[in-house]
Amino acid sequence: MIGVVTTSGVLSTPHVLTRRPANSTTVFTTTDMENIPQPADSPYEVGDWVRIHLSDDDMDSQYHGLVCEVIDDIPNSAPKLTGRDIDAHHYSLCRVETGNELRLSFRHEDLVPESE
Repeated sequence: MIGVVTTSGVLSTPHVLTRRPANSTTVFTTTDMENIPQPADSPYEVGDWVRIHLSDDDMDSQYHGLVCEVIDDIPNSAPKLTGRDIDAHHYSLCRVETGNELRLSFRHEDLVPESE
């Protein structure tokens, strides 16, 4: 089975990923789709290792791929807007490689579990 992914990030069948120019399309197999990293189902805890997973067009994409340790869980009011409790979690992180704290906090959906 072949699927396509749209740049909007919304996955529906068929899944299509288009790149600029608009007439350029990349096709992925179902196996490729299953290998897309997903956030944890439950909130991360202080001390957990995570990998930042952002799209190329995200304004903070320079952080994509960094392995970090969660140093704080900062609550916010996003669940009132989205209806999803997991959206209440934004995390302060430090890079595992350097120990430096990142200047931004990251949404739960931007982080995927990383083994130590």
